[in-house]
Amino acid sequence: MTGVGVIITLIAAFSAFAGAGGAQLATVISQFVSAVWIVSFLKSKRSVLYLKLVRPDKSLILKIAAWGIAPFVMQSTESLVTITFNTGLQHYGGDLYVGSMSILMSIMQLIVIPVNGITQGVQPIISYNYGAGNRMRVKETVIRLVSVCLLGTLILAGVAIFCPGIYASMFTNDAELVALTCRIMPIFFLGIAIFGIQAACQATFLALGQAKVSLFIATLRKIILLIPLALILPKFSGVKGIYIAEPVSDVISVIVTSVLCVITLKRIFSEMEDKS
Repeated sequence: MTGVGVIITLIAAFSAFAGAGGAQLATVISQFVSAVWIVSFLKSKRSVLYLKLVRPDKSLILKIAAWGIAPFVMQSTESLVTITFNTGLQHYGGDLYVGSMSILMSIMQLIVIPVNGITQGVQPIISYNYGAGNRMRVKETVIRLVSVCLLGTLILAGVAIFCPGIYASMFTNDAELVALTCRIMPIFFLGIAIFGIQAACQATFLALGQAKVSLFIATLRKIILLIPLALILPKFSGVKGIYIAEPVSDVISVIVTSVLCVITLKRIFSEMEDKS
């Protein structure tokens, strides 16, 4: 990878002279060079795992795609949510409110990303034991996953709720913007405090092959609840309604997810017990 790294660095250095467009070009070229190198390595004798073309299995491809749709929806709708928030804040509040939302969304990433990392690491454990028919191990892993994720969001979001200045001061020195962000942050992150439950349950659905349920949960929080609420609530409570939309959608989504998770797990554990 050293040779590829040098090439990518040189591309970035030369492209820097072309400004922002050059930086974008460097990103595309570096990704292409990296992909070519990885494929060529996997097809060489140096690789332990040899890459070769196989005949596509339509049913397998569709199953893999189904499992990936829920994470895709979660990631792809982020832009739509951001557009909805910023448009509403600009209309009902102004630039200062748009700036506060940018800080809040950045802080949300600080809270959610560690939890998502944990869920992605635990998914293979749940899948492996589910495939092996080890019902007790699956149950114990799910319980621990929910507990750890919930504890994580409670602690990280708790800081935002009770000590908002710690987070706000990380992103700006503007006293007025810090004051607004600190005033809004406790409300905005009330629902995120229990978001760990949804993250854990959704990862469990994916690990157990419940693609349809996982897709519904991913769609529920942002498309069905958050975006409509962000459009409707400001008509009654002004700019504050946009911030309130986040905790309301989070709480409703967590409740629905929890109920579906309990029902789904009971059914799956019953099926596993019948097979054993």
